[in-house]
Amino acid sequence: MSWVKRPFTEGPAFGTTRNPWHLGRTPGGSSAAAVTSGILAAALGSDGAGSVRIPAAWTGLVGIKTQRGGSRPKASCSTVDLELSS
Repeated sequence: MSWVKRPFTEGPAFGTTRNPWHLGRTPGGSSAAAVTSGILAAALGSDGAGSVRIPAAWTGLVGIKTQRGGSRPKASCSTVDLELSS
């Protein structure tokens, strides 16, 4: 018996996510379907195993994978002074 991982997006709450360009195909991810259909302007993901680039390719979008350690924030919450007004 062979096991194949299929990149389908489906769940009990909303059912199966469809590719907006071809309803018989999967978008590979719900964020890609949302961006392609115009619900979202853009989406952000970590792309650990192609989870950004593969759905982007299947829906005609562009997915960009950043390099590890390529950019770090200049400031953290501990170094930023916050002023609270009452």
